[in-house]
Amino acid sequence: MNIKLRVFGAIVLAITLAGCSRVWYDYDYKGESNFKNFYVVDTIKIEDPVRIYSHKFGGPFVISRKLLKEYKGKIEFFSRPDVFILDGDLHRYLSSEDSPRYSYPERSGGCDFIRSEVIIKDLEVSEFENKSVSFLLGLINANFYYRKSDSYSSFAYGEKNEKKSYYKLLFPLCDN
Repeated sequence: MNIKLRVFGAIVLAITLAGCSRVWYDYDYKGESNFKNFYVVDTIKIEDPVRIYSHKFGGPFVISRKLLKEYKGKIEFFSRPDVFILDGDLHRYLSSEDSPRYSYPERSGGCDFIRSEVIIKDLEVSEFENKSVSFLLGLINANFYYRKSDSYSSFAYGEKNEKKSYYKLLFPLCDN
């Protein structure tokens, strides 16, 4: 094989790997001594909630059905104050001291989802099968979130200083 072709291939591979290795967090960061990495702050209701997942940006998120009309395929939509990250594993984020305080069902708060009839380009839209759903609202340090939720489909806000930012996580609670 031609040496120039090998060198070119090595350069392309190196650039590709460098772009894929973008890390959104500092793995060694333990948090500030006077703050927790995760807080459960309230129980909230969202009027006619739906779960959405973006094929372009990740997710999942919870929003009101009414808010779906405002989605225009832009990433900025997910930074709105009325768009929440959805999670179903509360105990993944709780400290060993806080975990016994919360009795949370193992699988998404006991909620089941059905595919929505609403079709929006680049979004998967699901509805909560049980219409009586409330949510535990948690605040999570962005750096801690990226450490705990580091997967291909996790949403990356790309904060300038993720150690000082907190994201809103919702954990569904369904009455069965």
